Amino acid sequence: MRGLIKKQIGLFVAIIILMILTIISSSFALFKTDSQLTTYNQKTQAFNVTYSSGSPTISGNIYSMTNQEALAEHDFQVTVSSTSASVYGAIYKFEFFFNPPANFSGELVNPQYIWIAIDSHPLRMSTLSTYVEGGVTYYQFGSSLLNPNSSATHNIDVWLDNDIPSSEAGKYVYLETRVTSEATNEYDFRMRQQICHFVSNAYGNAGEVGAKYECSLGDGVTRTFYLLGRNPINNTVKLIFEKNVTDLIGNATTMSYANALTFFNQGNTGYTVKQAWSSALSVELPTAQDIIDASLAINPKNGWSFDLETDDDWFCFGSHVKDYPTYNGETYCENSAAQQKAAWLFDYTKECTYSGCTYEYLDEQGAPSGYWTSDLLNVNTSDAWLVDHNGRLSVEDKTTSNKYGVRPVISVYPTNLY
Repeated sequence: MRGLIKKQIGLFVAIIILMILTIISSSFALFKTDSQLTTYNQKTQAFNVTYSSGSPTISGNIYSMTNQEALAEHDFQVTVSSTSASVYGAIYKFEFFFNPPANFSGELVNPQYIWIAIDSHPLRMSTLSTYVEGGVTYYQFGSSLLNPNSSATHNIDVWLDNDIPSSEAGKYVYLETRVTSEATNEYDFRMRQQICHFVSNAYGNAGEVGAKYECSLGDGVTRTFYLLGRNPINNTVKLIFEKNVTDLIGNATTMSYANALTFFNQGNTGYTVKQAWSSALSVELPTAQDIIDASLAINPKNGWSFDLETDDDWFCFGSHVKDYPTYNGETYCENSAAQQKAAWLFDYTKECTYSGCTYEYLDEQGAPSGYWTSDLLNVNTSDAWLVDHNGRLSVEDKTTSNKYGVRPVISVYPTNLY
């Protein structure tokens, strides 16, 4: 008899739980959306919002479920677009707010139990930043950049917490979303672009000297760069290409210092590269100081300094001294662990593996022995600083030498790295 009572109690509890779940899953009445079509005063271009359903309103029940269940199927799609080409695009954002009917007398669900996802990125509504305008509280879901003459489609999903308490049963959801936009200037546009994606910390962690990035610079090709250094004065970062650009374009893989110095100028071979890499703030040769600073960042050496105006010698990136015996009249840098940490500075040069690089060219005619920097030893000499295949910063006493190529350095904003 006692066992039967226990079974009946258990069944009764199960029925109550089922009833509560049924109430919860069917009592949250309406999710409706609307848009705020906006224009921005930049050559009179309009910013448009369109809906996959052909209507800005979605009606129906919102159910309690897990995030995984909610994101399995998307509820709604919104496409934002600029109707014609603009100079710098626009910044737009999604905002959500409660807007029950005028005669509504019920209660609204607490925002802490409402989940909103845009493009499968779920956030609890109560965690969104808010502001009040005209007595209405708006919940902001981030912002995005719309490139000139382009469009973007986003999935929006709304659901209730899987563990929503029964005290919320019988309450309602009347939720609207509006998409607002504002014109952006060149600085905002460039700051918000995602240009270089971090791919490897083999030589440096993300944001550090030596970090490896894949960069899309505007010509439709993704290329490998390494973070060379930071410029706190103008809030930019420099990245150096993994190889000489002269290996890839033009007929001359190597050239004199004078030709390297003007390589990216209008009328020269590199000018088309500079124009095509439009997302970069600048495209230029590395400076000798860039190389010194990078070598010290990856291989610090207390008390060591180097004067580019007076020290007309060379040093190895690993040790910052001449550290290997002379062989056949030339002194080499030792293939040490420290030297290998700087491999990205002299990869893709002629027979460089004996000095610690990872990728080398065979000793064939036209293979580069390194690349020029933008600096002369001083303004009154014919000596120029360069990075050579021995893994060192060195001086070439003949700027007419044709053994070295051009390895470009780009500048971008730190916010362009992701």
